[in-house]
Amino acid sequence: MKIRPWLILVGIFFASSPAWSAPAYRVDTLAGGGPSGYGTADGTGAAAQFEYPRYAAIDAAGNIFVADSTASTIRKITPAGVVSTIAGLAGTSGSADGTGSAARFKGQWGVAVDAAGNVFVADTGNHTIRKITPGGVVTTIAGLAGNPGSTDGTGAAARFSYPYGIAVDNSGDLYVADSGNNAIREITPAGVVTTMAGKAGTQGGTDATGSAARFTNPKGLAIDQSGYLYVADHDNYTIRKVSPTGVVTTLAGLAQNFGTTDGTGSAARFDSPYGLAVDTHGNVYVGEYGEGTVRKITSGGVVTTIAGSPGLQSYADGTGRAAYFYSPVGLAVDSVGNVFVVDATGLTIRKARPLRGTDLSKDGWADILWQNTSTGEHYLWELNGPDLVAGVPIGTIPTEWKIAGTGDFDHDGSLDLVWQNTITGDRAFWLMNGTTFKSFAIFANISTDWQIAGAGDFDGDGSPDLVWQNTATGDRSLWLMNGTAFSTAVPLGNVPTAWQIAGVADFNGDGSPDVIWQNTATGERYLWLMHGTAIVGAASLGIVPLEWQIAGAADFDGDDSPEIIWQNTSTGDRYLWKMIGTSFASTEYLTTAPTVWQIVNQAGP
Repeated sequence: MKIRPWLILVGIFFASSPAWSAPAYRVDTLAGGGPSGYGTADGTGAAAQFEYPRYAAIDAAGNIFVADSTASTIRKITPAGVVSTIAGLAGTSGSADGTGSAARFKGQWGVAVDAAGNVFVADTGNHTIRKITPGGVVTTIAGLAGNPGSTDGTGAAARFSYPYGIAVDNSGDLYVADSGNNAIREITPAGVVTTMAGKAGTQGGTDATGSAARFTNPKGLAIDQSGYLYVADHDNYTIRKVSPTGVVTTLAGLAQNFGTTDGTGSAARFDSPYGLAVDTHGNVYVGEYGEGTVRKITSGGVVTTIAGSPGLQSYADGTGRAAYFYSPVGLAVDSVGNVFVVDATGLTIRKARPLRGTDLSKDGWADILWQNTSTGEHYLWELNGPDLVAGVPIGTIPTEWKIAGTGDFDHDGSLDLVWQNTITGDRAFWLMNGTTFKSFAIFANISTDWQIAGAGDFDGDGSPDLVWQNTATGDRSLWLMNGTAFSTAVPLGNVPTAWQIAGVADFNGDGSPDVIWQNTATGERYLWLMHGTAIVGAASLGIVPLEWQIAGAADFDGDDSPEIIWQNTSTGDRYLWKMIGTSFASTEYLTTAPTVWQIVNQAGP
């Protein structure tokens, strides 16, 4: 990344972004040739073809498994977009068990994958549940092909009626959205089938426990790390939650009230919810077939549209509402929050990656914030991956005010700026609409010994939190935030004051931000690896001369691993450290700028 000349920062134009309410997710096609690419060919990227892909699952290595329904096959897509067929024979349906292409499927929808790499398939047209080993051996573990029903029992004695979604927990128990029976079924590793919630032959939208609960044509299914199930209750237009003991509640939507409204809980509306996925923080993602959108629901029930525009069903890669889907059905989410979308009639598998770093321009790429310590000028470098698109003035502010971090604190889909006054101790939010200032709010006045060192969503509730450090005592703390309101404080311990927090980013790929430290006396640099609010490990970044200061970190090249930004306080040189996880990979020159211009702490949401 070579950005010259420096004059780009002093003669630049203002570019504002249009208003929109969705968080910025950048959508790109991983595999498939698009709506005109109908077929069954294996291959890489656009060379691969699908007939009618439906649900998806992802393994620990990032491989995606897709039920290519009308082709009667199960496909595998690597993180690099290489597509292969692991079971079934294209164009030949049936119910035979066997290995690889000797096996047969019929109108299959659901897929799930366990920790051992076994893939489970809801073979919808056969009314059975199938298993594919890593070696491609296919067996039927429950149900009898061609014999629908609702009987609980073991193996072939059990009956299903058009099973759609399927999920597997950490113990190997399977859960099935038995659509034709309006019930959620459970299968033990021994093949014993029981009805967990709902009542066969009886539909409705009642929240209750076990057989007293009601569903109407449940489709997608996902399970979180605590064993809670999420159900796309298709004909109720709701997303339901089932506890491990069978207690059913409605997470979002209102039964028999369809629409496209974002909102919280019953104020939100859905139209044709199909596929579901859940991330490590308990956020649920919904493929909304009838509207061409992908929705996100936080653990608190807050619903937003992260990609696609309601009712505009088409095919285009892009960011947020500028991305279009024909019919997003199946979803899978990886450990760092990338959402993989099966666009059924779009005949593609798409990757939607969340906003990372300081993306004020809302194009899906991290930007760089600058502030002039002499004049108080503030600028944004709007980047598109490695390329500088434009420079955008943010404003001229008295020099005692410093930007301390960024995050979407008001949940409007735009990153906001966190400011602190080094003289008065006032702390404030600039609530933004893209690169346009919207409103200003003081949220605290605290001793200037306490400094905000960055922001990140440590508790996984969808709201960014604030990292504080006391420059006099060495105390460090997290402020867990609920939007723009303080919720609670979590101490991070007492660390010698020579150690300063320099940034926040997820380096180990667990979906939780980590903390970068630099020692202002020795030049040592370290990572605190965090899982939520807990410190789970540390990694050394080596010793670097003191004139080189870390300005933060962000994922600039879209490889899901953040780069560390360095600036030389003597020469004005700026560099990136490209990282592979917690390990240094290479350096890349960024620019040379007068030392009065400082890159602001790149602390993303």
